[in-house]
Amino acid sequence: MANLVCRVVLGIIANIICLVPLRLLYRIGEFSAVVFVANMIGLNCLTVINALIWRDDNMTEWWPGYGWCDIHPFLYRPMMTLFTTSVLAISRNLSVQVSMLRAHPLTVREKRRKNLVQALIMFPVPLIQIAWIYPITAQRYTIATLVGCDWRVHRSWPRLVFITLPTPILSLMSGYYAILTYLRYRELRKATRGALSSNSSAISRQNRTRRRLYLLTICILIPYIPLQCAHAALNITETLPLEPFDYHRVRNDENAPYPWNSILLRPSSEINFAFMNNKFISIATAFLVFFLFGATIDARSTYRRYLLAMGFGKLFPRLHEPSYRAAGMNSISNPNTSWATRTYVTSFLCSCTFPCPLLQLFVFPCDRFYNVALL
Repeated sequence: MANLVCRVVLGIIANIICLVPLRLLYRIGEFSAVVFVANMIGLNCLTVINALIWRDDNMTEWWPGYGWCDIHPFLYRPMMTLFTTSVLAISRNLSVQVSMLRAHPLTVREKRRKNLVQALIMFPVPLIQIAWIYPITAQRYTIATLVGCDWRVHRSWPRLVFITLPTPILSLMSGYYAILTYLRYRELRKATRGALSSNSSAISRQNRTRRRLYLLTICILIPYIPLQCAHAALNITETLPLEPFDYHRVRNDENAPYPWNSILLRPSSEINFAFMNNKFISIATAFLVFFLFGATIDARSTYRRYLLAMGFGKLFPRLHEPSYRAAGMNSISNPNTSWATRTYVTSFLCSCTFPCPLLQLFVFPCDRFYNVALL
């Protein structure tokens, strides 16, 4: 029961707190980040739905899952891979944009090209997997307590090549780009240290930026890559030794314990810990997204507008007070700071933020030009 409550409650909360970051990322046109958050919300929805339908071990009253479990692998499997490919697209985009020094935004043509490159990174592998799902399905489907629908895959080379190996390979590529992002930012920081040394607020911003980029790198390298590689290693162990792929044999295997069209039911006592709880990965990631993207100035302004629209201004009069933008501008527009320093910092921040909207929201939570409101 505790697992069910945690799954459902945390899954719903995770999706709600990601709505504002999703809206902000969409508004600034960060395609790969929008896909990542939207895909994560979809995964959490599947987790909540399956947990509510198959919430206990009373298998005699279980719904057989007709229809829903038939299409479930065509949703869940590519969405899990899209989780990985979108992380790769985000990491690559950050590594490219953090080294771009320009004082004007991307042109429409450049934005389209950037989005096309990100789409080519994110979608081909999931689409290929969709094409292979039905041919390599070893059993119609399995239903497990809380987990719900589960896809059983035939132990042949398509599973290894198209299902198992892409995830760790793409994860390692994400780690490479995460390290590259941090190294490039360090070089950029060294190049601008002299110009920013006379402005303590600029130094403070750079330190915060460095910590956030370092946090991004750690979040990818420490929990994400080891989990994906360990999961892939387990899948490879289960796959070996490989069997020849024969579609007719997959559907009519005389040595199989059950006919292909059978529906297998598994209570919680037959499910290991990792299989039971791996759905919490996307839920935990949602809270990380909220931590990184849901506390910016724009996000807080959005929360304030929503609360006022729902009538909370009567209970909390402070919501009617001006937002943090004015305070941020007053604290930064220091008359003691030289005009040359302010101009250089303005150009530096614009060159780092405007070419990459994700960095604008993730690294520099700022308003236009020098109007920076620190978190």
